[in-house]
Amino acid sequence: MLKTATVICAKCNRTGKLFGIRTEKKNTGWMFTWAFPLSQESTANEGYDKTIINDSIGTDSTYPGCPYCKTKRFIQCECGKIMCYDGESPQITCKFCGMTGTVTSGPWSAVSGGGY
Repeated sequence: MLKTATVICAKCNRTGKLFGIRTEKKNTGWMFTWAFPLSQESTANEGYDKTIINDSIGTDSTYPGCPYCKTKRFIQCECGKIMCYDGESPQITCKFCGMTGTVTSGPWSAVSGGGY
């Protein structure tokens, strides 16, 4: 059976470094399955900056975590970008847009891959 998969971009909350997350479409929605370091140049070359997922997103049990800090949790900023999140502080500054806010739970909106 053919798998539907794509890559979205995220940043490490600790280091600010860019990384790619392979996401695979499964019965329950999109699942994070793998992560790897990524440069801004390869992001544009591979078209990862154009990826948008507008569906539920979760983390597969096989997901290894952020390639820099190994965290397996994520938060999404109002700008639509995602970062790994270790849960240590309720206040966080987005590594993409610079907005600072309080972490809250809630549904994901469309995850955008561009704007780096």
